[in-house]
Amino acid sequence: PNHAGPRPRRVKLAKKERSPFVYTNPVTHEMVILPVGLALKILRYCVGVPTLLRLSMASRSFREMLFSSERLWQKLELSIVSFHNDPAYEPIFKLVDDRVLDNLLEDRYRHVLSLNLKGCVWVTDVTLHLIAGRCPGLTELNLSRTVDIGPTISDVGFIELASRCHKLTSVWLVWCSSLGDASIAALSQNCKQLKCLDVSGCHRLTDISVNQLCDAECSEELERLLLTSCDQITDNAIERLAIGAPSLVQLSVAGCSMVSGAAIAAVAIRCPRLIEVDVTSCPRMRDEHLVEMGDALSTIKVFKL
Repeated sequence: PNHAGPRPRRVKLAKKERSPFVYTNPVTHEMVILPVGLALKILRYCVGVPTLLRLSMASRSFREMLFSSERLWQKLELSIVSFHNDPAYEPIFKLVDDRVLDNLLEDRYRHVLSLNLKGCVWVTDVTLHLIAGRCPGLTELNLSRTVDIGPTISDVGFIELASRCHKLTSVWLVWCSSLGDASIAALSQNCKQLKCLDVSGCHRLTDISVNQLCDAECSEELERLLLTSCDQITDNAIERLAIGAPSLVQLSVAGCSMVSGAAIAAVAIRCPRLIEVDVTSCPRMRDEHLVEMGDALSTIKVFKL
């Protein structure tokens, strides 16, 4: 006798609505084929490299479904963090280089909008030249280093990229200490929709970079500016920011020893949307400066001292 229970009944959908994903309803014991739209929504949470690429080789139906959705291939994660989350993928990370990136951008990721290369030691100015040519519609770019591991880029490569990728809205350049004011000038002049910029640890940046941001068209759009450990930034730049970036939501000057509490107070008072401020390791921050902020301090949700 068969004690396994009733045999699952397969529920069929129209051919155009079918996907390769099948599951058994625990209540009705019916085998249900997930609609393509629902399957694609689930797959958006998967990392494209290597998960989706491997899945596309499982069968013809998987390949056709995956390649039919342009949205699945708009975000390319090649960062050291994304691969280290699964030890099985670490060997793949070691194989990635400019040639692999070029093939990906030419094939599946032709319309990529977000590119994460954080911690990739093979990234150089040559890589930036490649990205500039392949990704004119790029909106998010992460070239951060993990202190001493990651991209080795200079002003020459970044200026070329900024001059050709005009749609950038979010850029992360953490610990890219070879970059100077010329890179930020190129970014602020060419990327008029820039909203988020993280240049933490870029020690060569001076007040000129902040002034360039405030004078550019993107100043009205700028919401997040992280200047952590940019130790050449002074009160002049921060006070200029208070006037030139009215939409500021987040500001970090942690470790900026030449920035005083008076300049931070000016930003808090003049930027009504400000909700997060980091002044950790700023020795010139005093209690009287917090008092000076008055009502503006009540709207800030995160204030790190």
